[in-house]
Amino acid sequence: MVNALRNAATLLGEVTPRDILILTDVHGLTANFFCMLRQLGPHRPTIVRADALFTLPAGVALRSVKRLYIRAAMAPVDLMIVWSPATIDRYCAAFGLRRERFAAVKFHNTLAGFDLTGLKQGEYLFSGGDSLRDYETLLQAVRGLDVPVFIATHLTLPESLEVPSNVTVRPVTHQEFRERMAGARLVVFPLKRDGLRTAGQQSYLNAMALGKPVVVTDTADAAFYIEDGRTGLLTPAGDASALRRAIESLWASPDRLAALGEAGRQSALALDQEYTWSRVLTLARAAHAARTDGSRRQVQ
Repeated sequence: MVNALRNAATLLGEVTPRDILILTDVHGLTANFFCMLRQLGPHRPTIVRADALFTLPAGVALRSVKRLYIRAAMAPVDLMIVWSPATIDRYCAAFGLRRERFAAVKFHNTLAGFDLTGLKQGEYLFSGGDSLRDYETLLQAVRGLDVPVFIATHLTLPESLEVPSNVTVRPVTHQEFRERMAGARLVVFPLKRDGLRTAGQQSYLNAMALGKPVVVTDTADAAFYIEDGRTGLLTPAGDASALRRAIESLWASPDRLAALGEAGRQSALALDQEYTWSRVLTLARAAHAARTDGSRRQVQ
């Protein structure tokens, strides 16, 4: 917290009304402090935030405090970029924020420079990641199936959760994560959808860009990226039966696996970092023009 305050104070002394300041989720606390300290009015930079990953605590009293805190942090923000339209709905409903300050931009794959040479193709289902993952639902879905499953995660599964004999769960390096995903016959991302924030885009876009057929348990946010039945399959979060049916139907149909993989590859390859951040910059410049034009009219 001390470092975040120090960083926010440094920003306050360096930015000018001519600047566009883009704050990402990497230093969310610094961004919140900066926004709360930054005075409103024309003598400030244009402030753009890329998804701040807002959450709400469980207790009623804490929720009230968090709402006040987030509203204060968002007060001087000219534009908030989020990674799906459904996220806008959740943030606005939870914190009473103004929709016109939001814009949805598609996230990107991160496969630039990844070498596929020499990678072997295997007959297994791959899943992985740590953020908002619902492995309990996946384990229920694959229990008893004649499908080898590899789950790459640093999460510690509950001791009460029995891992089926066809499933391997262990942490891997970043490189092995990609290699295991690239060698899979099918890739599944079981995501939780019981909170405000979104997750998983980078993972399933990377899998799609590798030509892997994907199943994602998110019919809200993932629908912004995946056309259900054409570039991948979407099933409801927490629905083990629906996920099992999707896995079984795809595993038994090599032609459908190939079609989904190719359509997904063409869709995801276009979503690279240049695609995403060029759109963020375009929106940031538009927000800056709107703010500075408004300031000039007020002065006149």
